[in-house]
Amino acid sequence: MNIKLGKKFILGQQQSSDSPSQRSFVQTNRGIKSPLHNAEQEEIPQYIQPPTDPTNSMPVRDQINKLENFLNEFESDLKQSKLDMEQIRQSFSKMEDSAKKQWDLLFEECSLKVKETGDRIYNIQQQINEMTDKQVSDVLILRGQYDENVQFAKNLNLKVNVIENDVGFKIVYKF
Repeated sequence: MNIKLGKKFILGQQQSSDSPSQRSFVQTNRGIKSPLHNAEQEEIPQYIQPPTDPTNSMPVRDQINKLENFLNEFESDLKQSKLDMEQIRQSFSKMEDSAKKQWDLLFEECSLKVKETGDRIYNIQQQINEMTDKQVSDVLILRGQYDENVQFAKNLNLKVNVIENDVGFKIVYKF
């Protein structure tokens, strides 16, 4: 209702104060009282004028239309945002797939290099094994060093073949 505490207010549409059906009323703590006439003799109108925004004199229907337009724009923006988010998600998914492929290629390349290195190490080990079966070194020693070299070879658990010649001894070590 258009009634305020301690203020005079006219119910319904504003009309001249001469109209008997619409007079000013004062709101008190005990209810509505009419200082000008007896309220029982006159009927108070039961309709209320549609409210308007006190800061804006725009009719309610226009305000509703404005709010509906705002809501429609908001829904449109929300749909566009959802589409944008989906595009971002798809581009991240593509980037993730691309990164996974690059990682797989890098891992495969590193695996091949490790395998090649492992193969090289294995080949070197095989060559060492083959060399241990063959003679490792032929050492020409002078006669005075014979005992020391033979003892050194025996301490290393090497097989020693001693070949004597004019200058000295040739010791062939084998593992």
